[in-house]
Amino acid sequence: MNEEQGDINLKIRLLLMQLREAENSEGESPYTLMFGRYLRTRLDALMKPVQEKTETVTTPYKGNCFNVDDRVQVRNYTNNKKWEFGTEKKREGLMHYVVTLDDGREWRRHVDQVRLTHYRADT
Repeated sequence: MNEEQGDINLKIRLLLMQLREAENSEGESPYTLMFGRYLRTRLDALMKPVQEKTETVTTPYKGNCFNVDDRVQVRNYTNNKKWEFGTEKKREGLMHYVVTLDDGREWRRHVDQVRLTHYRADT
């Protein structure tokens, strides 16, 4: 090491990195035993991780599921009245509903902005 040219601090850092990566008698590196994960090296940065492909399964939303013609209240963002009442007209996708309000307007709202209600409209 004395005969090689270069910065001594760099050589010390490389030596320490190699020591931290080296496996001991337990088959694990000291870094892995201490921190519970593998040390990321330059070689790891160059190589793409090999991961098994996992298929995402789309499951229906299990939270607030409403049926057509359910009486609901929907969030109103246009004025001080926070909630409007209406009936669900249809479901669009997994998380959106089209609601017909009592005054005839139709609003499309996310499931988080719709609540089931037992309030009946005056007819």
